[in-house]
Amino acid sequence: MTYLLRKMESAFGWAVVAGGFGLLFGALSVPVYLVSGGWAFAFSWWVSGLPYDLLHCAGNFAMTLILYKPCRNVLSKARILLT
Repeated sequence: MTYLLRKMESAFGWAVVAGGFGLLFGALSVPVYLVSGGWAFAFSWWVSGLPYDLLHCAGNFAMTLILYKPCRNVLSKARILLT
């Protein structure tokens, strides 16, 4: 997904993407618990982790808004040095 959005330069847009990844954090782990414990275990584990996922989403969103420009500047300078 980030490869498809690599030309996007909006800090808010990247914050939404980062927040989405934070929100999906628990869902990305469900396949492991599905195999090891079954549907009921995977679903209950995901639901019990939703409060953490919401905090993870908010934290990713806020940190991306704060750090987007400094990180973008450093990475663009590093790209110039490497080419």
